[in-house]
Amino acid sequence: MNLNLPSKQLILADSEWTPARQLDEYEPDHPIRQALRYPNLLTDLLASTFGEPVSVDLLALTPVEGGFRRDVALRAGDHLCVVASTLMPASLVAHYPWLGTLGGRPLGETLERFMETPKGPFEYRVMDPADGLELGFSSRQPTWGRRFNFPLPEGNLTVMEIFSHGTLERVGVWLEENAVASS
Repeated sequence: MNLNLPSKQLILADSEWTPARQLDEYEPDHPIRQALRYPNLLTDLLASTFGEPVSVDLLALTPVEGGFRRDVALRAGDHLCVVASTLMPASLVAHYPWLGTLGGRPLGETLERFMETPKGPFEYRVMDPADGLELGFSSRQPTWGRRFNFPLPEGNLTVMEIFSHGTLERVGVWLEENAVASS
């Protein structure tokens, strides 16, 4: 599969992302909004929604200016749900060398287990096919991405998650049906 993943510039761009307080303008009272705002472990939520175990496939671990970038795909069974990119400053990898050896282990679960690190505030962006991304999703329709930091004393891990078309709707409906609150 040939992938064209988001650039580091897109991940870090200030002007491309919408703060959480403005999300209501785009998706008022809709299951997608509830899914995007879900603050807990994404792997657990996907497993509950799809009724299948979630795997994390390492797509790439590459050096970038000032650190490393880790790209993964989250799948529930055969369904590709999310493509995620994490920017890891070299100072963090030097202090926590296990970050560079995560492989197919989920970042959120690992941080929760070892460090109890909360996520910073979410920001959101509509990811349009015109962005030129090729993520392996079966649909070329626009979908949503979200970005947040895991703030650590030595620096931030910046995470961007792009959801496949239909995943957010399905997750949001599951959250509503099971009366699970998002933030």
